[in-house]
Amino acid sequence: MHLQGITPLHDYENILIVNEEGKTIFYDMADLSILQHLGFKPENFIGEKVIHLYKDLPNEESTILSVLQSGEPLCGVTQRLTAQNGFSYSSFNSTFPIKVNGKTMGAIEFSKIYYGNGNIQTLESYSSHKIYRKNNTIYTIDDLLTCSPSMQHIKDIINKISKTDSPIWIEGPQGTGKEIIAQSLHNLSDRFTKPYIYFNCSAIEQENIDAVLFGHSEHTKPSILKEAQGGTLYIDDAHKLPLTTQVRLYRVIEEQVFNVNSNDPTKVSVRLVFATPIKGEELIKEQTLREDFFYRMSVVSIQMPPLVERKEDISVLVHYFIHFFNQHMHVQITHIDEKVLELFEQYPWPGNVRELKNAIETAYNHTEDSSIKIEDLPKRIVIFNRNQE
Repeated sequence: MHLQGITPLHDYENILIVNEEGKTIFYDMADLSILQHLGFKPENFIGEKVIHLYKDLPNEESTILSVLQSGEPLCGVTQRLTAQNGFSYSSFNSTFPIKVNGKTMGAIEFSKIYYGNGNIQTLESYSSHKIYRKNNTIYTIDDLLTCSPSMQHIKDIINKISKTDSPIWIEGPQGTGKEIIAQSLHNLSDRFTKPYIYFNCSAIEQENIDAVLFGHSEHTKPSILKEAQGGTLYIDDAHKLPLTTQVRLYRVIEEQVFNVNSNDPTKVSVRLVFATPIKGEELIKEQTLREDFFYRMSVVSIQMPPLVERKEDISVLVHYFIHFFNQHMHVQITHIDEKVLELFEQYPWPGNVRELKNAIETAYNHTEDSSIKIEDLPKRIVIFNRNQE
């Protein structure tokens, strides 16, 4: 197979292999949610003829079927595709025949997907780290972009503690990147081949948290703790943990077994990472956090600074988000107005890094050219700018 002269294979994100009939026999995608947008489940995708996935795609315009018919590769082809359910996107493909004794027996296609403005939210779950995405993570320590001393110190801490199993307690306002810290820890640790499990206490009724974490005798669904066996359990909004659950978790960590009171206890190997926007000392005063639980679970404590305290990172983050969206969208931003960057330095960013990313996303939806101007930003930021003038 001769690949010289095409885009390097590491620049592609998806692999699709079909048999001589054009039916899928293997695929690997950077973002499995694309199947959901196409209206398919993973098990239904295998065995399906590629041409049947899309509307108004004649055989001669399908790169896969063209290669199957001609037996010749097609490199660097951009296709605009519309699924049967109406979802549209563009795909940049390089497709090669699979030959046995000179006969074309199938084809392999390497592709990269580009989204339109209306589909930008699908990138939220996008994983660019092909090695790690199988363990439920989308971030590594490389995603902690910073030039601020406080954040660099945190990165140094993560590197030091990644090889231990001590519980971690992360505090910081919403949108500061607490889960990036947790996923970075997991992927730096020896647990990276095991599951990373996310558990949000705010997403479940308080009376059900205990049963979901530890399982319930009436339910066959495995407990969250058992799902995370061998890996990392990230407990978000840990301040919502009931006091009784805190007691049980404390005993699990101390005894290193699941079902401490059972006649057949199970050895537990899970690293716990807790996150909360409220300081532990305040929660203890409010009597919503047990003191013994907090001190046991905060063996390593990380304080995430708000974006307003690391303004030197704003420009770094802005240019990263622009690069990221440019890599995955049709809209290409090549310039950002200096007044926008000045405004970003003045704005307080109550939503922190997440709000900054959302502001860039809004600009992509509003811009009428290849630049970001103040009027392209969210209304609240535009109003703030007017009030400053």
